[in-house]
Amino acid sequence: MQARLLGCGSRRKWTACAVGAVVVAVVMGGVFSLFANSTTALGDAAYSDSEKEAMDLRSECVYPFKTNELGMTYGTLDDAPNGQEPDLILARATNGRSGFISKKEWDEASAADAPAGELRTAQAELESVAAKMLKDEIDEDLQGAEISLEGAAGIIDAMHVGDAPEIDYDAIAEEAARHVEPLEGEPTQQDTALTAEIVEDGYLDVVEATTVYIPVYDVDGRTVIGEFPVTQI
Repeated sequence: MQARLLGCGSRRKWTACAVGAVVVAVVMGGVFSLFANSTTALGDAAYSDSEKEAMDLRSECVYPFKTNELGMTYGTLDDAPNGQEPDLILARATNGRSGFISKKEWDEASAADAPAGELRTAQAELESVAAKMLKDEIDEDLQGAEISLEGAAGIIDAMHVGDAPEIDYDAIAEEAARHVEPLEGEPTQQDTALTAEIVEDGYLDVVEATTVYIPVYDVDGRTVIGEFPVTQI
């Protein structure tokens, strides 16, 4: 899940490959899983400190899960049998540090326990607000023109790309441009085109404005070493 309500869903998959594609960090529904490529012959010098930290932690997170001093289990969702998720889930903080997020705090941020009907209603309301925010962001960059609310909502819908590796901002901007109209009474401007850059900047601003951050902990479950973004749209 990705955070909804200011909540969650699995519509986004973020992938980043480190040097030599040795460490891959993938957000599967909002949480990073860290994988080490055991077939590589590169030595330790090939990795940054953060990559070594990630690989060391990943090797400690196999099932059956270990327990820290507080009695909390820690591991990854990938290794968890159904219904046996660990209390602390392996994640990468925004500062690049690898650690753990609390499943309880993640569930709260993502409204994981909310009834499906309430979750859908809350998400629809959130996306309506996000569309209005995106319209305002785009209208600021357009000269003598504006995008309709329908067009802004269409951009947000188009961002729900599932397993697509990249967002095609050019294609999204081209489609959304059909919903851009000149402002009444305003002189015609040369610069009214809705560009991929305008769409991307506006969308990322809205994502940042609606994102909830939860702590990333050391394995002890107490020491905060960073923060993890739980996106809302």
